[in-house]
Amino acid sequence: MIRTDKWPLQATLQQRQLMQDTRDEYRVFCRALSVVVLNNWATLQQAPSFSAAVERLIHPTKKNPSPRHHYFAQRFYK
Repeated sequence: MIRTDKWPLQATLQQRQLMQDTRDEYRVFCRALSVVVLNNWATLQQAPSFSAAVERLIHPTKKNPSPRHHYFAQRFYK
């Protein structure tokens, strides 16, 4: 069964601003992430897990305290 209900959003002005802020932050993150992926494409293609390889490039962890692209840890909350 496929639902085709249409539910109009009745967002307040504050909620609309929050949605726009979320959208803008998402776009900035996607743009930065696409740069990382394009710059490391050859390495990422050979990785057994694409997503794990990308995470190793951008997220600091106990085993990986200094990722290559530290911008993400400074700019975005995980």
